[in-house]
Amino acid sequence: MGSEERKARAELRRQRAVIVRAELADLQPNSEILRGPEAMSLAWRLTREAWSLSGKPWPEYDRTSTPHRFKPE
Repeated sequence: MGSEERKARAELRRQRAVIVRAELADLQPNSEILRGPEAMSLAWRLTREAWSLSGKPWPEYDRTSTPHRFKPE
């Protein structure tokens, strides 16, 4: 998939994005609290979706090269 096609798809997602404020338990049909692998899976899915809405390419650096800064409280 080319960069232009990726940008076009991200723009379409942004245009139809709906923000819903919900409790984490409300995202599951049985309303149980998520734990372990299910919670990690949901966090990963939400992270990927949020990043795709930013329109930025997915980072390709390894974990040791992750850009960060410390902000004193």
